[in-house]
Amino acid sequence: MSQAAHNDQLRDEFNRWAEAGRGEGMEEDHLPITLPVLDLIALGIGPDGHVASLFPGATTLDAGDEAVCLGVHNSPKPPPERITLSLAVLRVARRCLLLATGAGKADAIAAALAEPTHHVPASLLVRERLTVIVDDAASPPPGLG
Repeated sequence: MSQAAHNDQLRDEFNRWAEAGRGEGMEEDHLPITLPVLDLIALGIGPDGHVASLFPGATTLDAGDEAVCLGVHNSPKPPPERITLSLAVLRVARRCLLLATGAGKADAIAAALAEPTHHVPASLLVRERLTVIVDDAASPPPGLG
């Protein structure tokens, strides 16, 4: 099954679940969702500063505080169709582990530890619950972080 067909199947299953779960007094297009609070999320970081499938400047970064899982279309890296946990889920996790290796990730790690910006999604993670582990090559310059 292709990734696109699989994503369509997931969307159809979710829509069936949503339809079955609608009760009195609920808005037509909204189900109340409680974000899952994960104990630990282990993430890598892309050279562009993306984490999960949350890419720089993507609209998925503004999905809101109730979004759990999002479809990603026309991803800048293969596969073009994918799903991802939302930024809201990453931000409420009890701990987030960010791993990076290689010189190609050094600039991304430096940017992730700088001021938060939608241009570097990793920078939007909650610092107080974030642990960053890098090898020597991916280490940011001294004095940063």
